[in-house]
Amino acid sequence: MEKSPRSYYILYHWSFLIPLTIIATCLYNLYHRNQLITGSFRVNYWIALFFGFIHGLGFSRLLRSLLGNSENILSPLFAFNIGLEAGQLIILTIIIVFSLVLTELFKVKQTSFNIFLSLTGLMIALVLAVTRFTELII
Repeated sequence: MEKSPRSYYILYHWSFLIPLTIIATCLYNLYHRNQLITGSFRVNYWIALFFGFIHGLGFSRLLRSLLGNSENILSPLFAFNIGLEAGQLIILTIIIVFSLVLTELFKVKQTSFNIFLSLTGLMIALVLAVTRFTELII
């Protein structure tokens, strides 16, 4: 089954925006590193809403390309969402356990852990962004 050039371009266009939103979030966390622990930001909710919209569009394009012209989308959509949420919960659990071990057992400051996590996410997102960008231009 061959993909049309337009759907291929749109799929990779949105998938390129996803690492950019992660990069923006990491840079925001690094810039506001001292305020993340002490203050609450209402702007974070707007950022999460906007970035969630971009991520949702990216995943919807992926799901659409996986389903093709299928008539019944309810069960594949449900399975896709369950798998996506399960994966997020597993990753979140690993990060929380890692965070608790570092901050409680090894007494690493929360700010230092946030910097470490933001830099790690930034590096991964940069690799993804460069990879997806080169796929777009080639």
